[in-house]
Amino acid sequence: MKKLLVVLILLSTFSSAQSQPNVQIKKLSSDFLNFFIGDWSGDGEFANGRKISADLTFLLSLDSSWLAYEHYDKLPNKYKVFSMWGVEAASGQFIAYSFDNFHGHRKFASDGWKENKLSPLLVLRGGMWAVHQQTRLMEITGV
Repeated sequence: MKKLLVVLILLSTFSSAQSQPNVQIKKLSSDFLNFFIGDWSGDGEFANGRKISADLTFLLSLDSSWLAYEHYDKLPNKYKVFSMWGVEAASGQFIAYSFDNFHGHRKFASDGWKENKLSPLLVLRGGMWAVHQQTRLMEITGV
């Protein structure tokens, strides 16, 4: 019985070591991270002219594999969102998953950070990618 236990332990040790291949992991670029990481505050307006003010925080998460983004509207608006931004391992495409205080959740994709710009932003709707309706307003550009 002890021999069987030793064999099982050895097999599980070797199999777990082999299950994590040494592959190049795609990550967000340093330029992208350096631009976003930190605390932000801003004012703007929706397409319908309604005003918005919000505080945002960006920080690295999960061994720098994801950029965690928190958004808090200032009163009178009440929207809050937690989002994880990263790079899809298989395709290398920028992706973001967002979860909000109204029980909403969305998946976004983009061609990524090119020429100091994150655009266009696509949202997954009904199994198909569509241009996010606020892309023009949400376009984020670096200096």
